[in-house]
Amino acid sequence: MIFENKQRLHKIRTYLLSFAIILVRLLPDAQSQVVECGTKIVAGNKQKLYQGSREGCYFLTASGNKSYVEKSECKCGSADNSDKRDLRSTVIVDKGIYTVSYNELYEQPNWLTYTVRNRVKNVDRGSMNFYKEADIHTSDNADYTKNPWDKGHLAPAAAFSDSYTNLKTTFSFLNCSMQLDRLNQGEWAELEAQVRKWSKQYGDIDVKIELVFAANHQLRNTGVHIPTGFWKHLTFPDDTKKCFYFPNEDAIYNWDRYEQNCPR
Repeated sequence: MIFENKQRLHKIRTYLLSFAIILVRLLPDAQSQVVECGTKIVAGNKQKLYQGSREGCYFLTASGNKSYVEKSECKCGSADNSDKRDLRSTVIVDKGIYTVSYNELYEQPNWLTYTVRNRVKNVDRGSMNFYKEADIHTSDNADYTKNPWDKGHLAPAAAFSDSYTNLKTTFSFLNCSMQLDRLNQGEWAELEAQVRKWSKQYGDIDVKIELVFAANHQLRNTGVHIPTGFWKHLTFPDDTKKCFYFPNEDAIYNWDRYEQNCPR
């Protein structure tokens, strides 16, 4: 009797094992759902991007761990995947209210120009968020996560709040720089406000901002390069000029103390 029970138990175990093997074979292979989706420059190195079954976008670190980036970085099957072409050091883009020279290698602007005039404020920025451009490799939200750098507007939102379209255009990542939070929210913002006051007093003021990258500038592990400093060139209606240079660090003086002789 005991022997017969053992035989039955053995048959049941064998049946269950066979069923489990068949079930596993029928289930989709999770690894087969991982798709290679272009590349991203990370810390100066080109990393392959992968998209998993849950559509997360990641690359593999040297230790084999997954490091996730913005989902938008993975463009599986996209014919215009910008990561599949060579990144460019200079891309000139006219956005209407500003013109920018963008460096895809650094994921930062080279320079940007715009004009400040006495515009009437009609809209608020509310919950507007920065957005990526479809055909240009820029920085993204991951570059600004858990660090002291703000998404610094170069053409300021406050100078283009006359219409929703203009204001929204300032939220392109083309107009965004890795700027230390205390600088962005402090003396840099104070100078922006002063330029708007000058435009009411003197008329339209042309502005050019140039980003400076020293040889030893910082590079984040997300691939974005950190500017060493910022030049702001102002040209008034009578063709007089003012120039300011701000290191990308906490400002210890009032904005006017950063005025410099304009480079020729």
